[in-house]
Amino acid sequence: MASNRRQNNKKLRRRSKSSHRNISTDNFKWTPNRKIIFFELYDQAIAKNCFKDPTPLGREFIVDKFNKEFNLNINYRFFKENLDQLKRKCKKYKHLMKNFTGISVDTTTSVISASNSWWQESEVYLMEIIWQI
Repeated sequence: MASNRRQNNKKLRRRSKSSHRNISTDNFKWTPNRKIIFFELYDQAIAKNCFKDPTPLGREFIVDKFNKEFNLNINYRFFKENLDQLKRKCKKYKHLMKNFTGISVDTTTSVISASNSWWQESEVYLMEIIWQI
C-alpha cells in the first residue's frame, strides 16, 4: 500500500506543475487587476484604428499580450463573452437611470439603491409590461 501512495503523490505533483502553467477558462477569475489590463489592451487595440471594435490584428494583440502577462492560454471568444456581458449590464444600468428617478448608486460599492416609492412604481410598471405580453 505504501508504494501506491508514493505513485499517487508523483502523479499529483506532475498535474499541479502543468496546471500552474496554463489556467483554463473554467478556473479563470476576473480580478480587478486583470480587468484593468484587459481594458487597457482593448483601448490600445481600438486606438490603432478608428473603429468601435478592434480589427483581427487588434484582437490578436489583446490575446497575445494578456496571455503573456498572466501566463494563460485564452482565445478572443472568451474576451468577447466578457465584453458582451459588460455591455448588457451597462444597458440595464442606463435603462434604470434614464427611465426612473429616485435611484442612486454608491460609487465605492456600486450598489444600486432606491426608495420604497420607486419600488412600488416599478412593480406597477412591470405588471403593465407583463400584461401586455
